[in-house]
Amino acid sequence: YADASGTQVLDAGCGTGQYASEFARGGAEVLGIDRDAHMITYAKAHYQIASFLEMDMSQIQDLGKTFDLIYSIGNVISHLSESGVRHFLEHVYKLLCHGGYWIFQVVNWDAILSEPSYNFPDKIIEGGSLKFIRQYGNVSDREVSFRTALMSGEEVVFDEVTPLYPLKHATYLSLHRDIGFTLCGNFGDYTGTPFDPAVSKANIMVFQT
Repeated sequence: YADASGTQVLDAGCGTGQYASEFARGGAEVLGIDRDAHMITYAKAHYQIASFLEMDMSQIQDLGKTFDLIYSIGNVISHLSESGVRHFLEHVYKLLCHGGYWIFQVVNWDAILSEPSYNFPDKIIEGGSLKFIRQYGNVSDREVSFRTALMSGEEVVFDEVTPLYPLKHATYLSLHRDIGFTLCGNFGDYTGTPFDPAVSKANIMVFQT
């Protein structure tokens, strides 16, 4: 992110703020939003180089500014139903500068939907002081039960179950094309492996206005 000076960046679903802070260290002006008050409190305390706001991503039209880059990683978009994704994308398109980029990452639902349940490896962050737990249950093509838990040592920061909406790759493509986005890249991981709906673990899509 060394060449990000002056870039306006929005992290939609920023979580603890780690990725937003990396862009900020590269010179970008970064705003991270998340509806989870605990996450935003942590981000504000630990990453003061970026700005953070408690906000549901469906309300981004209220931000009142434009961005060069909007991104959302960590499967955040899967918290939105198909109609919710369409509504969100319409506002993403409006908030991006001409030629701006929209990048998002979800799990590859095409592959996940073949399994009745799925457990992710625990994610250790902040040098081992935090552990993020993720589990899928009751998997169907309409809804998935998603358990998330954040542990700080033996202390439970939060532990909750929320519904996810497992939209397939073709649906994401259709929604973006309807709104006017241009697909620039589609990968199965962060090393640039081309996306394969049959085997990829992740679905990473890069669009431009």
